[in-house]
Amino acid sequence: MRVVLSRRDFLTQHIMELEESVQLSEFAEEGRLYEGKSPQQLKLAFVDGVLREEYGFALLEEETGEVYEGVLVSVAAGAVLFRKGSPGSFCHGTVKRYAIVKGIPPSAEKLRRLMERAGFELVTTSEDLLQQAIRLMKEDLETQVVREVYQKEKVDLVVCDGTISRKVRGIPCVGYIKALKKLFLPKDSLEMLRQMPVGYRTPLVKVHYQERMEEKADKVEKYAWYVKLAQMSGLAGIARLEALAEHGVERVREWADWMAYLLPSLRSESFQDSRAPQNLQPIRGLEQFLHRYLGNPALIRRRLEEVLAKSYA
Repeated sequence: MRVVLSRRDFLTQHIMELEESVQLSEFAEEGRLYEGKSPQQLKLAFVDGVLREEYGFALLEEETGEVYEGVLVSVAAGAVLFRKGSPGSFCHGTVKRYAIVKGIPPSAEKLRRLMERAGFELVTTSEDLLQQAIRLMKEDLETQVVREVYQKEKVDLVVCDGTISRKVRGIPCVGYIKALKKLFLPKDSLEMLRQMPVGYRTPLVKVHYQERMEEKADKVEKYAWYVKLAQMSGLAGIARLEALAEHGVERVREWADWMAYLLPSLRSESFQDSRAPQNLQPIRGLEQFLHRYLGNPALIRRRLEEVLAKSYA
């Protein structure tokens, strides 16, 4: 077995959300716009994750001549606590490092021991390496942070950056999706979306999903809605939110009203962020912190190189 490191920069690809296939959608309340409502007291937590490629690698099975593609990534997730009128505070940060290899090489156990000495956990996958890295970040680390922040900080609601996972069942949590890649409203409601004022939201739509990433076709129902963050033309300045339907329409309606009221005040500006206004300030600050929290990449890569050099000495 021989491991050859490379700088292939697979993360320069555009990172897409892990969307599910939609089966059916229907209005869960009257088909009109709703003005946001200010919560009396609300303790929020914003949760997000980041990942960084350390090295790409090729695993050469010297006995058979087979080559397996892999990537070494560092992943971090954390939360920012938020109360209206108070500055946010970082909490519950966690970092993990993974060696992801496509396929199951004959020398997997030997590779596992080698990577452990370098501080990386081996993960084998049949999926695209990038998608597997995103899955580990969102469904393992971010879910862990969601549970910790809810149990230990006693927050009223958790806002996760990206689509919501069924792994957060039982926790008051909404997913925040910046990009409008799917429209869950009837086509004749498009004009309503275009004319929506800042601080308003669309009606809740009940969406029946079937997760395409699962081995078993386990259907998950969610409520989805859109909010207007900034006064921009057309569909610009709009974000989508969603929550698991298990919480009930009345509770999700209350969350939707809170989000329509609060999120415009948390939007980023174009001089701050190229993803403005959808990249909310708490999430933007959290991402910047997490990138530093990942550690010094030069030291991590040096450790990798030292471990590999010793294994061939």
